[in-house]
Amino acid sequence: MENLIGARRESDGVVIFNPKEWPKFLVIVLALLIGYYLFNILIALADFNNYDFIFGLLFLLLFTLGPVIWAVYKLIRDRNDYVQIDGHVLSYKDNAITGEIDLNTVVKISGKKDIKFELEDQSYVVIKLSQMNFNEADRKALVKEIQLRLSQLA
Repeated sequence: MENLIGARRESDGVVIFNPKEWPKFLVIVLALLIGYYLFNILIALADFNNYDFIFGLLFLLLFTLGPVIWAVYKLIRDRNDYVQIDGHVLSYKDNAITGEIDLNTVVKISGKKDIKFELEDQSYVVIKLSQMNFNEADRKALVKEIQLRLSQLA
């Protein structure tokens, strides 16, 4: 079950965190079905005036179709984002932004939604997991994996 939901895969010592898109797709389909159902109820009711119909239609467009369009945009935009750990090298892809971090140079990691790496040269790198389709469980698993690798390198 974890392979269906979780983002972690391991192959030949390389750990890749690539969040699954299908749970988000299911939520989009469910929201569209609920919107369609409510639209059919709105059409079937005959005892309301034109203003009530327009209000109901605008309500459905704003609170059903609007979030669905935003979710589809985010799903397409964030579909191939990943974080990969190969030995002491962490590489990531967030849309068009890619980068690598040598875990030997990491002093500290922190962050709630995103991960901030403080490096030996007083610079820092932020991986914006909140923009990469990572859910809370995937984020925690990634942080745990990074901390495990950091403890092995120390």
